[in-house]
Amino acid sequence: MDAERAKQWKQVSEDKLLGTVVAGRYKKCAVSGEDVGGEILVALLPSQVEAILNNRQQQEAQITNLNSRIQEDRSLARNVNAAAATGGSRAYRNANRSQAKLATQDEAAAKTSLNKLKADYAE
Repeated sequence: MDAERAKQWKQVSEDKLLGTVVAGRYKKCAVSGEDVGGEILVALLPSQVEAILNNRQQQEAQITNLNSRIQEDRSLARNVNAAAATGGSRAYRNANRSQAKLATQDEAAAKTSLNKLKADYAE
């Protein structure tokens, strides 16, 4: 009986903490594994696991925010470069080129930070 029951068990990885239910006793988690995926309720999730899942979710949010910032910096640099190319006074063109250079530098710094966050997240 125990051997048969053991065959039914699946090894899963808790990927994300989705919330707390039933007066804090159960944690709703997104899980994945071989032939397994979805959401489950975990009774008495160890605090260390909860801390790890919360940390990973914070890292995911930071990665998402940096990706957005990179896109915004790229768009800004493109727009001000286009403005500098269309004319205006020399001072106007130079100001736009300076702004484009700063946006490009910000984008490069954000990419460096993003790569570090992704490496930390992968660990």
